[in-house]
Amino acid sequence: MFKFHQQHSTGFENIRHYLKNYPMPLDNMAYIYYTNILQKDAITCAVSAHRSAFPYCNGTLLWQLNDSWPGITWSIIDYYNRPKAAYYALDHLYDDNFLTVAKQVYHNNKQVIDTNKFAYALTLSDVDFELNNCVTSYSVIDFNGDTLYKSQLKKWNQNEVGMYYTTDFFEKAGMNVFRWTDCYLVVTVKSNNNIKIQKPFFFEQPKNLTLPKPNITTKIIDEYSIEISTDNLAKDIYLYSENSNTTFSTNYFTLLPNQKKVIEVNNFDIKKPIQVFSFKDMAWEP
Repeated sequence: MFKFHQQHSTGFENIRHYLKNYPMPLDNMAYIYYTNILQKDAITCAVSAHRSAFPYCNGTLLWQLNDSWPGITWSIIDYYNRPKAAYYALDHLYDDNFLTVAKQVYHNNKQVIDTNKFAYALTLSDVDFELNNCVTSYSVIDFNGDTLYKSQLKKWNQNEVGMYYTTDFFEKAGMNVFRWTDCYLVVTVKSNNNIKIQKPFFFEQPKNLTLPKPNITTKIIDEYSIEISTDNLAKDIYLYSENSNTTFSTNYFTLLPNQKKVIEVNNFDIKKPIQVFSFKDMAWEP
């Protein structure tokens, strides 16, 4: 069925190739979920690189918006007019103060990161505060919640068009004592005018991550909003309703341990409760 509804001649095989980097899907719903996450991750990688390369790259043309029938396609809105994971990602990929972590950065057509050493660089795009007067910290945290390493970035360097970048941020090769499948990186930026940016990043392919099973709690605030919280890190939380008219202000998001997030719900159908899944829930395990 999935292959029959794929309008690209090699689309099914291409998707299957890249899905090898993700866990084995538990069922058909999990297959749809992981293809959504794959598309989100690919677009996030591309647009993040585009924004980090400004002014050498000045934008992105995205294909495509919606679908004419149900299928696993490159649209960001499905046949039922429900936003897919890539749609929600794009809602934030063009934000001001957009934080990117990358393994390589090019400046004046020169590579300024030695990727063989697994060095990481930070880029903040369209910054609306003085970056060198803020506090930037980064931590390596294992999936049990223990902080393995923590440090602060001393200085951001500004390029000729006002973008900020650094090349001495974090070098993975010098920290081989960590099991990269068992931990993740959290970067936090706090400015003097109370702007706080916090993003998690993972070191390994999704299929290799030894994620714990999170206990996700849903609390109904009112007929228009719910609160989601978790004890462990919950990667790519997916909110689902059997009512195809129910949509959410955000979806497919990651929560750090003990974090809470309020989600606005459109067309809340009390007769069809909202189901909540995480990346871990969708994986087949022997």
